[in-house]
Amino acid sequence: MKPEDSKFKYVYCDIVHRCNMECANCYLPFRHYPDLNTDKVIDFIKRFKVKIEFRFIGGEPTLHKDLAKIIKEATSLGHRTTIATNGLRIAHYHYLKELKDAGLKTVYLSMTGFDDDKVYEITDKLKCAKKKMDALANCLSLKLRLSIGCIVIKNLNEHIIDRMVAYKDNNKMRIGTSFEFRNVGQVGRYMIEKDQNYKFDELKQLISDKFGINPNPKLFEDNQYAWTAIHGKYRINITNWEGVDGGFNDETNARRGRLTQNFEVAPFLEHIKENDGGY
Repeated sequence: MKPEDSKFKYVYCDIVHRCNMECANCYLPFRHYPDLNTDKVIDFIKRFKVKIEFRFIGGEPTLHKDLAKIIKEATSLGHRTTIATNGLRIAHYHYLKELKDAGLKTVYLSMTGFDDDKVYEITDKLKCAKKKMDALANCLSLKLRLSIGCIVIKNLNEHIIDRMVAYKDNNKMRIGTSFEFRNVGQVGRYMIEKDQNYKFDELKQLISDKFGINPNPKLFEDNQYAWTAIHGKYRINITNWEGVDGGFNDETNARRGRLTQNFEVAPFLEHIKENDGGY
């Protein structure tokens, strides 16, 4: 659909396909596409008639040379902005401050190994725990809204959840901070098959037990794709990527859109499924 007709609350924009990591689980591991043209991205943003949240993703969005400019333009139009990042570039405080000064509101920081390089060596082929923790500290120092993301892989990194809980309990984090967990999606590049994966209900139970979430929490979202519970001042979000190849219902598709190749908007998850192997 045309951006002028969009009803999506969130629109994901894959502004680059390049990346500075080679993660074992990546729904978009196709690196040969060029970075999106800055002027075309800004024109796309200007076409929306309602205020929404733009989520700049990739690849690794911090590799786009004009990320700060794009954020500034979106902010000037009244939109909220988020980046989904592996954290390597925002480990540099002054770069992250530049993005915040441009208007960045939220950082989704991928931390599948949190502070454990043994996990990152398996999942990302890179010892990057220190940079990840520096990026986390920078987000807290700059008082950005923070979402800490983790792909939970059975019998590999469940202990990471305990480390996140301990970090939360021992550090001052702003109201609204979210901890976001998902299973492995069998799309793009992935390291385990469905029969080795956490089922959605299993993952909800695991996270609830480790965070001490009560049996009947206040839910912000509850559908076949996402389960988001309010837990004190935090949000605990669990998403079910196992179902990407099977399609999603209208309720799930209604919230999240994606910038398409021709600068229109499509349902995020459906577009990923339909374009597996490309963009």
